[in-house]
Amino acid sequence: MGLFKTLFTRNSQPDAHHLQAIDITDVEFFTFDVETANEDFGSICQIGVSVVKNGIVHETHAVDINPKCAFSSANINIHGITPERVEKSPVFSEAIRPFEHLFRNTIAISHSNFDTKAISGACARANIDNPVTHWLDSMKVVRNTWPDQFGKRGYGLANLSQHFGIPFNHHDAGEDARVTAEIMLRAFEASGKTPQEWLTFKKPKAYYPNKKVTAEANENGPLFGEVAVFTGELTISRKDAAALAAKDGITVANGVTKKTTILIVGDQDLTVLAGHEKSSKHRKAEDLIAKGQPIRILGESEFLKLIANN
Repeated sequence: MGLFKTLFTRNSQPDAHHLQAIDITDVEFFTFDVETANEDFGSICQIGVSVVKNGIVHETHAVDINPKCAFSSANINIHGITPERVEKSPVFSEAIRPFEHLFRNTIAISHSNFDTKAISGACARANIDNPVTHWLDSMKVVRNTWPDQFGKRGYGLANLSQHFGIPFNHHDAGEDARVTAEIMLRAFEASGKTPQEWLTFKKPKAYYPNKKVTAEANENGPLFGEVAVFTGELTISRKDAAALAAKDGITVANGVTKKTTILIVGDQDLTVLAGHEKSSKHRKAEDLIAKGQPIRILGESEFLKLIANN
């Protein structure tokens, strides 16, 4: 896997009606990325797919999609896709069709679980079967391949592409998919593990005797005003997670209170939860939500995606 080269890149906006189904012969894996019109996971307005064959990025496709819903200004500011641009584009059920065979029969990789949740949400909205069969989180691969390298700077594609010297136009679904594929080729070579081996990889649980972590927010960070609390085991140390949050303006507290706005949930060890399926912090947050307090509950990958987008 020493060849880091793109043989053929198609980053124009092809009409899905004219895309042929991708030949999956010799495909090792493929990467995908989506952009959404608003905060709804299923509001996909662009999908990008990069196919890897024989250790190189063989082809990349980016297809605009008409989500048939409203666009939020926040999302437009991120990716630049407008309702006018996608007005004559295919809907999701048509746009996904050329890629269905690839999704069903090949390992699909995306950078965090945001994209696979979006595919699931879009399929539910379109009342079609979800084609994702074997999914791998590239953030998990990067964190475990280089555990001490990116924790403080973040696992976003922009940071990773800069580190590896990969040219990149962020927040275009085709570009995000291509860069994810390039990073995965380097990770598979560095780790000595194949995509198939990463599918079943489980990191041994680490023991952190002191889990109480707090951090003061950077007042100039884009998320200043948010107050976050961590619960459960993360794949990175809480100290590193708190540093990432604080850098972007999030205050990190130890306990859930009326000031809490975000709860980040890692894996839970049921043996230490006194018979409960959720931690006391998680249960308290849900009680406050029921009483009207606006607390967002995020998984670790969603938290890292939030940080990467800011």
